[in-house]
Amino acid sequence: MTYTYCGETTDLTDAEVLALVRHYRCCEAGEVLEGGVNMLRFQAGCDLAKGHSGPHAGLQVFGAANPRPGYRGDEEYGWLFWGGVVREVAWPAECPAKAHGLSCLLFDGHEGPHLHYTGEQEAPAWLSHECR
Repeated sequence: MTYTYCGETTDLTDAEVLALVRHYRCCEAGEVLEGGVNMLRFQAGCDLAKGHSGPHAGLQVFGAANPRPGYRGDEEYGWLFWGGVVREVAWPAECPAKAHGLSCLLFDGHEGPHLHYTGEQEAPAWLSHECR
């Protein structure tokens, strides 16, 4: 099955970028951990499948933050959700679904089909993102 992305985009506000960066700060020093932010996108592209009915959702950042209950390992994924009256930055858990040994690249409870990147389809924009 070929996964077709929604394709809607939006620019992040300064407050949303700040919220994402602040999430990765060191609790004691208040500074962003060196190497803590592995990716930061200033424009959100909806990573859900075309035709979804709920809010749009785009992965904006991932990195190693201070361990917190409810997160697997040391990576956290920051998403922007937008559409209608919804516009928020959140850190949902990873989707637990697996297929052919590949994890779903979306968040737990997402709408629509799972996104398992096999290299035979277009990768999510964030999978090949390079910081500048």
